[in-house]
Amino acid sequence: MSKINEKAKEKIFVALDYNNFEDAKNLVEKLGDNISMYKVGLESYLSTDGKLVEYLHEKGKKVFLDLKFHDITNTVKMACANAIKKNVFMFNIHCSNGSKTMREVAQLVKESGSDSLLIGVTVLTNLSEEDINEMFKSSMNLEEMVINMATVAKNSNMHGIVCSPLESAKIKEKLGQDFVTVCPGVRPKFTLNADGKSNIPFLPPEYSWKTYGAMNVMFWNRHQNTSLERAKAMLAESHEKVLALADKYSNEELFTKKYFSWTGTTDLGSYFVSTTSS
Repeated sequence: MSKINEKAKEKIFVALDYNNFEDAKNLVEKLGDNISMYKVGLESYLSTDGKLVEYLHEKGKKVFLDLKFHDITNTVKMACANAIKKNVFMFNIHCSNGSKTMREVAQLVKESGSDSLLIGVTVLTNLSEEDINEMFKSSMNLEEMVINMATVAKNSNMHGIVCSPLESAKIKEKLGQDFVTVCPGVRPKFTLNADGKSNIPFLPPEYSWKTYGAMNVMFWNRHQNTSLERAKAMLAESHEKVLALADKYSNEELFTKKYFSWTGTTDLGSYFVSTTSS
């Protein structure tokens, strides 16, 4: 495995989204010194009875406890008090708890002398503008809502928020470079079509299937100075990622023609065969 840039290591959290301790441990062992920070969410925290956090601390890793606390003020405060006791690097609560809860939790972190970063969850990534309008009858678009929530969080003395990479720059510009923005991993565009309801192109904007050859020439030109050793490492990493992605689909989803509208007359499996054998 290629070494990760030291600067990048201080910005990347690897999500341990597993339902058992052994799988999470195996990934941590495999990544070794390449990764120093990990995210532990609801699934992995509950399925390991919190032992995963203890294990990561024993390995000298930083922990982002991603439990997204959301309840009445006193209940959220008590939950956060326990998170603080675990000495995690970062934990979060929903901004939709309101400014009162955010201020009181921020004060709790300060009074405890904790170094934990307190982060606010803005709009969950699976929610669309239609969902927001349906629930809140809001006329704001997603970006406006996220920036508004971020502003309330900043004014409530929170350390930062969770947002998409698309909003991060604008939030930094408005609220300052010291205001932390945590951005979830970005999925390949074609996986966003997996519900079969959308038709999102995933090739670079200037290319299409008709100009696929020209795109390959572009890649060829880009890597003229890439060493053979680096090229082999990139191929191995890419191959592993594709196999891991394929493993997330059932046989029916992979090999049924037209199961997803965006695969046209073929099946998803053909895409994977093409990218792993040619």
